[in-house]
Amino acid sequence: MLLLPAIPSMGQSPAIDDFFTKYKQTDDAVSLSIGRVLIHIGSWFIEDPAARSIARKAKHLRLLSSENQNIVDPKDIEILKDELHIDGFESLMTVRSEGSLLEILGRDDRDVLRNLILLMNEEDEFALVSIKCKMTYDELQQLISQIE
Repeated sequence: MLLLPAIPSMGQSPAIDDFFTKYKQTDDAVSLSIGRVLIHIGSWFIEDPAARSIARKAKHLRLLSSENQNIVDPKDIEILKDELHIDGFESLMTVRSEGSLLEILGRDDRDVLRNLILLMNEEDEFALVSIKCKMTYDELQQLISQIE
């Protein structure tokens, strides 16, 4: 029982928990947590069967975002990424375009992605999406192909 507080919530990195805790209370932040049941219900409204199947792989989703103002200190983003790499996350994709950054990080177990982090950073907007999932790399590639 003494070990329970040391276990990261929802299988995520403690770095993600700390980051959410620091920024979710700021005035322009929106913080949202969605469990498996609501994700599954939401998937009913996805028309594309492949996208619906991928959405159903998610077990838990957390979102932290801000619009019209980037509330996040760039140093904190670098610290977060460093801590995620220490926790076993690998950078899967990075896209830079005209001052904006999209980075996808993942942590796997036996070639199955268990956690995905989507980090979107622009001059005046920020979003961090943390997804607990059970997805193969092929399914992730399908998801990326649909986004493109």
